[in-house]
Amino acid sequence: MIALAAPWSEGERGGLLRWILPASVALHVVVFAWMPSASRSTASVPPPPLVLEVVDLPPPPPPPKAVEEPEPAPAPTVAAAPARTALPSKAAPASAAPTAHEAPASAPASEAPMDFTSTVFSNDGPGLALGGGGGSRAAAPAASAPPVAARAVAAPPPLRVVPPSSLARRPRAPGLDLELERQYPAEARRSGISGTAVLRVRILPDGRIGEVRVQSESWVGFGPACERTVRGARWEPPIDQDGAPVATDITYTCRFEVRS
Repeated sequence: MIALAAPWSEGERGGLLRWILPASVALHVVVFAWMPSASRSTASVPPPPLVLEVVDLPPPPPPPKAVEEPEPAPAPTVAAAPARTALPSKAAPASAAPTAHEAPASAPASEAPMDFTSTVFSNDGPGLALGGGGGSRAAAPAASAPPVAARAVAAPPPLRVVPPSSLARRPRAPGLDLELERQYPAEARRSGISGTAVLRVRILPDGRIGEVRVQSESWVGFGPACERTVRGARWEPPIDQDGAPVATDITYTCRFEVRS
């Protein structure tokens, strides 16, 4: 048999409610009082500590040592060159200008300007009246001079410059009338201008022309024309008292004349 519980009376239900209600309130108070402390305990947990690892870096390499350069050796003492002026000269070809077989002069002549050539032009047509020619020419045929390179095996000897007054034979100019005719300035010729040009010329031992300086010119253009004329041919070289070819400095005059 199943025994049925008797229903609670009104007084019993009222007593139960009086007990449950305070217990529920007390339980809620305890729960609400515990929650802030739990959250504070959770928030107060410190973060994990930072771990710093200190690594020792290797020291920098030492700077390279300065290399001491050896002191330069003292420069060798160069002996002073001779006081003579030296000009470069090329070897003369086998077919060099002929030299005249003449006896040395007995006494050297005094140094004076050497007037070798003059040219006279005429305005009366194409014909040209030429004045005195070049310096005196050799009467006898001359033999070919030996090349300078054959005589200078190692280094060429220093250039000897002898004044004309100390020469046994002065340098001789070839016939330069035709060359001076070609070099006559066209403007001066058209204008009928005559004049002169004076040069200081160095004749080398092989008959070539070395340094040339224009000392004076009566019209601008006569000086360069005279220089081109002088350089247009090889001269007979100057000869010293020992019969050797040497260099010398001369004064050379070109005369430009026009006759009507």
